[in-house]
Amino acid sequence: MNTGYMFEENTVDQNLDFDVFGFASAYAPLCLLELPASQILELTEDERVAEIGLIPESEVVSYATSGGASVQGTYVRDTNGYTGEGAVVGIIEAEGFPNRQLAELVGADIHLRSDMPSVTSDHATRVASIICGQTVGLAPDCKVYATYVRDTYDEDDTYAVRVAKVHAEFIQQMEWLLSMGVHVINASMGVDTLSGESGIYSELDKWVDHVDMNHDVLVVFAVGNDGSGFLSDVASPATLYNGISVGAYDDNNDTNHSNDVLAFFSCYNELDYSEYEENYREYESIYGDAFIVAPEKPDLIAPGVNIDIPGMPVDESNDEEKNLNDGTSFAAPFVTATVAQMIDAKPELKTQPGIIKAALLASAFRKINPNDYSSAGGSMAFSDKEGAGKLDSKNAIYVVASTNYTYEYFWKSTSSHTVTIYANASETQMRVAVTWLKQNVLNADELPDGVEHNDYESISLVNNRPLSDWDLEVYDPNGNLIEYSYMKNGNVEVVEFDPGITGNYTIKIIKRGGTTEKEFVYLAWW
Repeated sequence: MNTGYMFEENTVDQNLDFDVFGFASAYAPLCLLELPASQILELTEDERVAEIGLIPESEVVSYATSGGASVQGTYVRDTNGYTGEGAVVGIIEAEGFPNRQLAELVGADIHLRSDMPSVTSDHATRVASIICGQTVGLAPDCKVYATYVRDTYDEDDTYAVRVAKVHAEFIQQMEWLLSMGVHVINASMGVDTLSGESGIYSELDKWVDHVDMNHDVLVVFAVGNDGSGFLSDVASPATLYNGISVGAYDDNNDTNHSNDVLAFFSCYNELDYSEYEENYREYESIYGDAFIVAPEKPDLIAPGVNIDIPGMPVDESNDEEKNLNDGTSFAAPFVTATVAQMIDAKPELKTQPGIIKAALLASAFRKINPNDYSSAGGSMAFSDKEGAGKLDSKNAIYVVASTNYTYEYFWKSTSSHTVTIYANASETQMRVAVTWLKQNVLNADELPDGVEHNDYESISLVNNRPLSDWDLEVYDPNGNLIEYSYMKNGNVEVVEFDPGITGNYTIKIIKRGGTTEKEFVYLAWW
């Protein structure tokens, strides 16, 4: 707690009888201190203290800690005691390994791929520190396996061959992480697409969606730092359906949510695609049935501005376009670390990435710019720039610890399903999220010349099974429809409402389309 004291004489250093952190004036009998309540009460009885005043400001902390505090991840770690124990996290990077010699990572359980050149990168070190750093990390007790994508192409390779080789290398590293038994993978990197464009559902997105579905692994991607462009320039493979794509906001170095702003560099996919109709027709003429409009992204936002790590260089260039401490790369690991905390709290979620995703979306109730949120037909609960909202680790833990989730296995013939949840009229806000999987399967298309099939799974294009369309409706205890979400493109529906009546509310999920024979649908509420 921040507190100001006025002493009768200007002898602050002589008057204090305990070690404190703060500021002592050299020109007046005044000091500003951070003290626990017990010591503040003790000083109220001290006759040498002339006056005490409490300073009701938001907590100001170092940037790395601020990010964790903003999302309430440090609360989950320090108060709830969920430190990621039992969770296995994968990290895939573009330039090298985390530096395990950094004091922040000494003692962290990090395993590097042993048959790779031992190259470290500051970028990977920052990402790992946010996840498992021993002082700033939100999940210091998780196990981490780290690898990176090597440059395997030749200078004289065509663009198509170069991209295909990068994809092959990315897939090889992802598959090594899968072989290590990871539960969640952090990918703070983007990969070029064969078309050369971002913001489309690329061949690599299709492959990652296939992995998410078949291996029960949640992949967390950074959306990229190029701002909005054609189709908003969300970097591949962050335009996938089944994983989580993370944008960035600036928490202004404190936990006061009212002054948060969206990071100017954070990419996003527009909800309204009508202005790109001509471009869509062009892409469809090139790719035919393989072309699919990318889903709305990001799914969530997390702190990604001025993420300083103890012992790491601080960028003092004042060049906001190239600040080494900024980026959606550093927002994504806050989400990944929260997933590790959720697994610690509920170990059965290790193989339930759909529940984890639904819980994260349902619990992200804080918004920055409410006007950016689309009604999706009804509830203002999903934004083209912020997704479901700001990550909230504490709320996500509450959802899973309280078992405020369910999942159902549906056959093709299923048209709807209902879930009943109890709500009290005194509650100010409730949120419900539903998500389902895009079920892609591998095909046998030929690769570009000079690229070989990977030993684990084919790198060839993945066949697109049509994405099912589920809608979400909420009915009050009297049977009245009070909220709904009918998003047209994506595998997520989110609603929020204020329960005006105490009683049982009916959550109804309705299938509007889709041809898959069977699928899981995941529902969570906060």
